[in-house]
Amino acid sequence: MLAFRQQKDSLAEGLDGADHTVDHIEEYRVIHRTLGKIAELGGTPLVMPEAVAGDSLLEILAGRLNYLKTQGKINDEANENAVSRRI
Repeated sequence: MLAFRQQKDSLAEGLDGADHTVDHIEEYRVIHRTLGKIAELGGTPLVMPEAVAGDSLLEILAGRLNYLKTQGKINDEANENAVSRRI
């Protein structure tokens, strides 16, 4: 029972971290758009960060999952198929 509780807690912690990551991705996209507008208006940002690959949050997350799979860090085809169907 203890092992299950530890796994449950670990999963909850991981999901919480993923939620924070999603928030940061959205903040990053807003900042990137703002810097792009500054450049369009003639200003020069010190360093233009790279754009986040993907037009939607689902594409970004799917890309990250694919990357982790190619690195051998995950092997969960059922979840990958679920994400692919939603995009």
